[in-house]
Amino acid sequence: MRLRTVLSFYFVVIFLVTMIILTAFGYRSIREDSDEETLAKLDTIADLKVAQIELLTDQIKAHLMIAQDYYNIKKNLPILSKEIKDRNSPEYSASKKMLDEQVRAIPMMVSQVKNMLLIDADGVVVYCTNEECEQKFVGKPLPEMYKDAFEEGKKGVYYTKILREEGYDEPAVMLVLGPSYGFNGEFIGVIGFVFNLDFINTVSVDVTGLGSTGETVIAENTPNYALIVNSLRHAPDSALNMKIYFNESLGVPIQNAAMGLRGSGESIDYRAHPVLAAWRHIPSLDWALVVKIDVEEAGYRVFSLGQRLIMIMAVAGILMFLLVIAMSGAVTRPLRKMEEAVDQIVQGKFDIELNKSRIDEVQSLIHSFNRILASLKLAVLRSKMNNEEESGLEKTKPAAKATTTKRNIKKMKTS
Repeated sequence: MRLRTVLSFYFVVIFLVTMIILTAFGYRSIREDSDEETLAKLDTIADLKVAQIELLTDQIKAHLMIAQDYYNIKKNLPILSKEIKDRNSPEYSASKKMLDEQVRAIPMMVSQVKNMLLIDADGVVVYCTNEECEQKFVGKPLPEMYKDAFEEGKKGVYYTKILREEGYDEPAVMLVLGPSYGFNGEFIGVIGFVFNLDFINTVSVDVTGLGSTGETVIAENTPNYALIVNSLRHAPDSALNMKIYFNESLGVPIQNAAMGLRGSGESIDYRAHPVLAAWRHIPSLDWALVVKIDVEEAGYRVFSLGQRLIMIMAVAGILMFLLVIAMSGAVTRPLRKMEEAVDQIVQGKFDIELNKSRIDEVQSLIHSFNRILASLKLAVLRSKMNNEEESGLEKTKPAAKATTTKRNIKKMKTS
């Protein structure tokens, strides 16, 4: 394999491995930072939505507590209870009129409150501000579904579960109940506000900051499951129909919230989609709230950045490859020149001199080669000179021998 190919291969491999490692770690770090930023935003949105719900429920509770001190209720609730069987009596009519003048304004002061009712100590409905409620329930004991709520309302302010009861214009309502006491502190009955669930949709339909896949999930806690109470972005018919059973693999964030947990992180939603979510429990209502967004959408920006990094790495790889080819050429060209020079030397051609190189190590090698070549030239030249001298001596030997013989003959003649 040619040296240039080997050098190019190793340079490119080292570069690509380094770039892949750096890109992988960089992408992971950016993804983690992006997820943390998204979760922080979801935490903020979840806290704001919980605050919206609690603000409304606290407002209703405050009006109920004000009503507990109403003079007209303290005075007229016992009268209505006493005269309930004769609702045409002057006493009942006068008491009802006094209450109408004051308490009928309460639903107008609190937009979500649709009806106010008074229940006597025996659990009989004696007054309603809503005419439909008055026709259906006044003078009758509370329906069975309200009995437990009535008992809790005797003890203090109590929010019921969501109720679906015929007799109201609203398909589903909630009640907040509280005890009513007479002038001497004696228990005389229970005050109840009926309010609709419009505020739930007001909170849930706002998807600001949640992109195209994000949504708010609100659920009522029950012993075995979380009952979704709002219409979901991906399931419009979910309100009071969808149930997320506990200990199942779907809807994990809403399960966490229903169990009283508070937190955020990556999880699986009711669609079996991976999501980033923040979950909160609302103790006053025993509700669960989740704000979430699909992981795919949350990571889209990071994914786009990852694509850019890959493109940058590809361009850098191509440039690096070209640079490596150029650099390897700068190394291998002098070596090929040396190889050609060696071939010429073998052929007896010594008139060679290698050009300089910009690479210090290669230049040092060329300098050493030129020195060796110079030494080799000198050695060859000396060898030639020695050979020529030896040839000259061989030619002069016969002439010298003849001269010596002639001298010897002359000496013999003279003697």
